[in-house]
Amino acid sequence: MPPKPAEEEEPEEPEEGSVPVPPCLAWTDLKKTDATEFVRLGTAEEAIQFVVEKFDLKDFESNAKSTILLDLYLWTLSCCLQAMLRESDDWRRFCKEAGLSEEKTSALFTIMKRLHEHSKDHDDVLSAFNLFKQMLLQHSLANTQGCVELYSPTEVKMITQFVHTTCDETG
Repeated sequence: MPPKPAEEEEPEEPEEGSVPVPPCLAWTDLKKTDATEFVRLGTAEEAIQFVVEKFDLKDFESNAKSTILLDLYLWTLSCCLQAMLRESDDWRRFCKEAGLSEEKTSALFTIMKRLHEHSKDHDDVLSAFNLFKQMLLQHSLANTQGCVELYSPTEVKMITQFVHTTCDETG
């Protein structure tokens, strides 16, 4: 008697917040579980350790590039994820007003990460700003091919103004 054919199992659906769903950048670099874990951290040292381990920046004390990435990632995450915990600086006030969800935080994190990667190879500020606008709009337009409606027009305006003002002050 021939053996019974094995029943093919249907592949499991990935857990929500664990896999990016193009064209949205959410969950590309920061999964929902990462965002949740970061929010629960209680100290700056824990936040640094989280980013160092998550993005393999163990050499940040001796490598300037890793130090810059650590600063960028902490800046972005602190903005988006700890807004409700403290209101002591501009980023946290901005995000509290914006009310960014984990999904919006994850997408914004990847936008800022890709913007930084682009800027390493391009000195042109206009080129960087155009890329920023393109990625932000990609996440803000309904019923448009290649876009998702993640951010509202108000959030787009707030994010753009804040990034422009903050980068202008630090640059």
